[in-house]
Amino acid sequence: MTGGGDQSQVELSPEQIDAARLVFPFPSNRAQRKVALLIDDPTTSVVRVEGPPGTGKSLTIANLACHLAASGRKVLITSQKTKRSKS
Repeated sequence: MTGGGDQSQVELSPEQIDAARLVFPFPSNRAQRKVALLIDDPTTSVVRVEGPPGTGKSLTIANLACHLAASGRKVLITSQKTKRSKS
């Protein structure tokens, strides 16, 4: 999970992440909560959530959508799925 582009990422301490007030209806870990703080930072324009299967991408995106909507922000989610060939 990264901030967008070639810009430097906002530095956040574990204490800042743990103390953050987030609207997350699903369980999350510190890395997933950090993404919400990156989104709340006004210098962040794009956040890309990527990773291997089973790492919590879908729950992170659902939590982020809830957090943003609860904050009165508009949410646009896009995705791409690689089409697998039939064996």
